[in-house]
Amino acid sequence: MPRVTIAAVQFTSGNNTDANLARMLELIDTAAAAGADLVVFQEFCNHPALYTSPDHVWQSAVSEDGPFVGALKAKARERGVYVSFNATIRGPWPRVVDQNILLSSAGEVALTSQKQILMGSERDYFEPGGLETQVVDTELGRIGLMSCMEGLIPETPRVLAVKGADIILNSLSSNGIDEAHTHIPVRAAENGVYIVSANRSGPLVDPGDLDALTAKNGIDKSKLIGGGESQIVGPDGVSLVRAKPFEDDMVITSIDVTAARPDGLLADRRPECYGVLTADDSALAPLLKGRVTQAGEVVVAAAGIASGLSGADALQAALEFCETTDADLVVLPELFAWDPAALRESRPDAAMAFAEQVVGELSALARSRGCHVVAGLPGHGDTGRLGNCAVLIGPDQEPTWYRQVHVHPDDRGWADPGDGFVIVDLPFGRVGLLVGYDLAFPESARVLTLMGADLIACPTSWRHAWESRLVAPERSAENHVAVVAAARADSACAEPSTILSVPVDYRFPVTGEVNMPERRDAPGTGAGVVATIDLRASRDKLLMRRTDLLADRQPGLYGALVAAAPAETGTK
Repeated sequence: MPRVTIAAVQFTSGNNTDANLARMLELIDTAAAAGADLVVFQEFCNHPALYTSPDHVWQSAVSEDGPFVGALKAKARERGVYVSFNATIRGPWPRVVDQNILLSSAGEVALTSQKQILMGSERDYFEPGGLETQVVDTELGRIGLMSCMEGLIPETPRVLAVKGADIILNSLSSNGIDEAHTHIPVRAAENGVYIVSANRSGPLVDPGDLDALTAKNGIDKSKLIGGGESQIVGPDGVSLVRAKPFEDDMVITSIDVTAARPDGLLADRRPECYGVLTADDSALAPLLKGRVTQAGEVVVAAAGIASGLSGADALQAALEFCETTDADLVVLPELFAWDPAALRESRPDAAMAFAEQVVGELSALARSRGCHVVAGLPGHGDTGRLGNCAVLIGPDQEPTWYRQVHVHPDDRGWADPGDGFVIVDLPFGRVGLLVGYDLAFPESARVLTLMGADLIACPTSWRHAWESRLVAPERSAENHVAVVAAARADSACAEPSTILSVPVDYRFPVTGEVNMPERRDAPGTGAGVVATIDLRASRDKLLMRRTDLLADRQPGLYGALVAAAPAETGTK
């Protein structure tokens, strides 16, 4: 497959649909002259999303077979380029959908997608899409489409990746500075795909309507500007090229499509463990039984264990940390007192004998301090072989064990995988357990959230910088749960332990971030971090005051995520 040259375009659009179209045609000419094979435009190209009535919504929309789309088809055919854009498409009155359209270089509709998850006032104007998203095989690679809010939760891009997408085209109309820097890059990294995001610039509405929008939302005008920063992100989550913030711009680069979907993350999924992702609300309700009525404040700690310590020395360091902190919950790193290399040499008897000693000493400490401890350590599985586990130990309860569901390839010689996720009800809220590699899979934290977790405790070893930089905060943001990740000091990449929690207030007017957690990092690798967090915020799943991160999902469209094998694997 040849290299593909892609242009991501952002421009200021207003209520004049003809003027918007003329600008798009000029930009296609410019991109094509620069060698683009594919030109990607932003969301709401025909008309910004501000309306006065249902009839205004419908009249402002365009028809899929009308002159607006027809002119773009003709231009794609004339220039011999693929064109992706988003517009509001009308059906029978008063139905309007927010739709992406991919045109082939022959000027034909190659693929469409209707936005499944609507944000804020979009819920007043449009119908959510009701069809499972698809991928199309083109000479440029396998392409999928999504829009804005669909990238703030994991399901839609994950479905596209499971169906074999190499490239996901993401149209946005966003004023959130966190989308370009966290939410979009993480979707590329966790799925191993290229993501091309095109975000609007200039006011989110026609400049003449800006005062009205300001009055309606009570937000300063500076926060109602499209963030721009359209970009092309590689499969490692690194932006290859990024446009200017807030102003009209175009960025172009070439990509090697064969680098998409590397072996690993998608192949290591465990669909048989994800059944709850497609459950409806009636099936989810019983999962909340037994959870404390109101979560509360809790002091949490991600313990630090100095590099090079193992065995009795590491255990002593852990005990000392737990004794000297006032945390209600302490999380210790993955295999915190073991040398992973030794475990790979298959010495299970010695490992298990020491694990029993560790559990005994941590249990005694939990009783004396009245605290809870989550530790990463090896444990026996049903087969009698070792598993990479987390154990939750409390002052007045039997230890709860979790066997890592997603076992990293490095550990498969000694660790058997678990077959399900684990939650524990504690006085301050419901805690879910993960270990290391689990956190890289969005399904893991999502399942725990649907099971009612308020906090996810994750003993870990960072293997890629994007896990700490992108994945950890994204798991907290996309689920509105707290995450405590305690990392080994000898992780493959030197990233610290971290505590992430849901803000208790609506921070966008101040920070300009649509959905980001509060983050507390340890001062360095091997160091600990302690914080007081309020788990009541984990019960609030509303985003931008309107969109529910759980209730507004469309589980009926996520069948590909729980299928025994991908619906399509694609070829290169």
